[in-house]
Amino acid sequence: MSSRDRRPGTEPDAAAIIERLKEAIDVATDAELAGLLGCSRTTISNWRSRNTVPLGRLRRLCKQRGVPIDYLLSGRLGADADGLPALDSETVAHLFRLLDRYHFIRLPKTKAGRDPAKRAAAEFLTLRRQMATILKKGPQ
Repeated sequence: MSSRDRRPGTEPDAAAIIERLKEAIDVATDAELAGLLGCSRTTISNWRSRNTVPLGRLRRLCKQRGVPIDYLLSGRLGADADGLPALDSETVAHLFRLLDRYHFIRLPKTKAGRDPAKRAAAEFLTLRRQMATILKKGPQ
């Protein structure tokens, strides 16, 4: 995030933004993400170390994949955006873990180091935003 994109008094967390994007679009590695963004893995590493991300580049990928940019920046979809109560990805992931533990749902097995509940939470929050938009428009 460049300095002109920051709100006064806020400090972005580039590493968290990158990880939320990877979860939301189901990408496991920085190399895969770099391929989608048209840059190198080293570039993404530099974003982390400098704590900056190019929002223009992320916006394009988010638009293509249906991921709300506000989710990337904050990890939350606020009530002001879709009229529903604010939820953060950690809370939703925890709910998915509980549902899996008590056999209401079955989370898929994933590679070591990947949390299927976080992936499910990212998908849920993205679909939630899309459904709110559809419901606001009404029948076509």
